[in-house]
Amino acid sequence: MKKIALFLALVLTCVFVLPAFAAEAPVSQVAVIDEDGKALFEAGKAYYEAGVYDEALPIFEEMDQMGNVQASYMLGMMYLQGYGVETDLVRAKELLLKAAEGGDVQGMFRMGYELKHGTFGESDPESAANWYQKASALGYGSASNNLAFLYVDGVGVSKNPAEAVRLLELAVEQGATDSAVRLARLYASDRLGAPDYAKAAQWYEKAIELKNEDALNELADLYFDGKLTGAPDYLKAIEYYELSAAENNSSSMTQLGNIYFQGYGVEKDILKAEQYFIKASWYGNSNATLYLAMRYEEGDFNGVPDYAKAVDWYEKSAFEGNLTAAEKLARLYLSGANAQDGTVLVAPDYHQALIMLDRAWTLGTQDEWLISWLGYFYCGHSDIRPADYPKAVEFYNKAVEMGDSYSMEMLGDLYRDGHVGAADPEKAAEYYAMAVAAGRTEAQAKLDALKTE
Repeated sequence: MKKIALFLALVLTCVFVLPAFAAEAPVSQVAVIDEDGKALFEAGKAYYEAGVYDEALPIFEEMDQMGNVQASYMLGMMYLQGYGVETDLVRAKELLLKAAEGGDVQGMFRMGYELKHGTFGESDPESAANWYQKASALGYGSASNNLAFLYVDGVGVSKNPAEAVRLLELAVEQGATDSAVRLARLYASDRLGAPDYAKAAQWYEKAIELKNEDALNELADLYFDGKLTGAPDYLKAIEYYELSAAENNSSSMTQLGNIYFQGYGVEKDILKAEQYFIKASWYGNSNATLYLAMRYEEGDFNGVPDYAKAVDWYEKSAFEGNLTAAEKLARLYLSGANAQDGTVLVAPDYHQALIMLDRAWTLGTQDEWLISWLGYFYCGHSDIRPADYPKAVEFYNKAVEMGDSYSMEMLGDLYRDGHVGAADPEKAAEYYAMAVAAGRTEAQAKLDALKTE
């Protein structure tokens, strides 16, 4: 009894003192056999939630040996995620299966999830559906939700939209509140058949009651797009966007900025639009940041272009991961910008251009002009970056695939001058001819010169 008393004291200390980490450790629906075992399990769980895995591990190992399936589940999760032990998928599957077969609802759900996603090998949606069904029957809402989407797509089960709807409604009843907005989205799509926007709205309203953060914005979108009445209802949309924005939804802030900028259903209010875009940007919406930059560049807020602000906002958007912003800023630094009277608004800056070119490449740009500039910089044509001809060839070849005639000519130069191994006049001539055929007449003189050598 002294040992159990010590663990019970430890539980109370851990639960009220130690910080909770992100690692998930939900309570199983399978009862622990006795109070002593419960105290021991709760001690291990408290250590687990605090991230003190070296203390949790022996407790769960001991209880797993005693036949406690809750502990088997927790131990399986440790091996699955590498918490306190080396990741071992074979051992994880063994423990999670033991928990599931022993009646642990969380083990059932986890087996379904991992089998669906192929964690232990090939995806097995049929077995996943079976475990989801067992967990759903025991009242586990997340299992009902996931099983519903197998019926939506006909994966592991026969496609059955009606059964999918039933399961999502059940999931909401079982406490999986996000299933309400997922059901609304299904009704608003064509995945259950023809869209049913009225039912979508009903479920969005239900999701709003359940405090879902996305439902207000998405219901506002239905009103804005005219999905519910056949024509846009801007005032109703604004009502929901404002409620959503009050909950710090950056998409709603962005849309409100657009509404006041364009005057959709309200009088245009440029100042209010600017304020909404700025607020949305600072809540992480890179589209709002990009829109701000574009509006400053065009002079839409103050009547005259403000390139200093435009550059700042393009840069912020680019480093938030917005490809369009990176491309626009790269072009701006490469070419510069002048006012009609010749005043320099943005001077060309190859150092900054290269930063944005690298950013655009990382984000997956398909702009052949920008890619050809990367080839240019890797040829060592400036003091910014040492020559790296293999990289230059890589970029020029990519641009050539996209039809860029300048890159064709530049590849001709590299082969002619021996920057791609030994000088190769035949290969150079091939690229010059390709450039000429693509309309780059400048390459003709180089082709003619090769023929006379």
